Amino acid sequence: MSKGPSAWAPAIKPLNETEEYDVDSVCEFRLLQKSSLSQFALKQRLGEEVKAYARAKNMTKPVQEGRRCWVLEYADGAQFHMDIVPAVPNHIEQRMLLDRHGLDPKWANTAIAITDREHHAYRVISEQWPRSNPKGYSDWFRSKVVEVEKRRRAEGFRAEVESMPTYRIRTPLQSAIMILKRHRDQMFEDRYDERPISVILTTLAAHAYKGDLTIGMALLSILTRMDRFIERSNGHVS
Repeated sequence: MSKGPSAWAPAIKPLNETEEYDVDSVCEFRLLQKSSLSQFALKQRLGEEVKAYARAKNMTKPVQEGRRCWVLEYADGAQFHMDIVPAVPNHIEQRMLLDRHGLDPKWANTAIAITDREHHAYRVISEQWPRSNPKGYSDWFRSKVVEVEKRRRAEGFRAEVESMPTYRIRTPLQSAIMILKRHRDQMFEDRYDERPISVILTTLAAHAYKGDLTIGMALLSILTRMDRFIERSNGHVS
């Protein structure tokens, strides 16, 4: 089981006591493949394990089923829950897809296929599954973080502890993303279902970021450039 990219694009504190930290995790069944079972069967298999874990740990809140995941609710007062997404490997198909479109398959080795109960092939054995790649995304974002940190050190910005592991680095890019998320939360406080999801903000910010070495300059460059990475086609935004 692996966690999503939140270590590189840091989560922010919930806006109020009614909100919770959302810990995203993936449970990859590496010995299974899309041709051996349906999305529904895979999701039920994981659900049984998650429910057994909750019983073994005497967790009082029932395990909830989400659209793509199982939701493990922790005790009152903890203010966080874990979303666990079932998955199977999908790196071969993803690499072929990227090659066919002339795109860089650099991050394809960690690609996965996930479940979605609203998908048209959810209950049948099919090669058509929703695609995802949280590890690849995390590695891509990490490359942005490490690249900037190397530049900061080359230009005289020194960490207090030279041996600090890269996952603890907080660059201007990460700080700027946290500010954008807080602004998003406040702007859509009464319209939660309409707010842009964090991965969209993070991706646009990372593309727009020019390697600025201060938070203020990072925000300026991101806010003036991020719309360039939004594509519009036939009324749809991507």
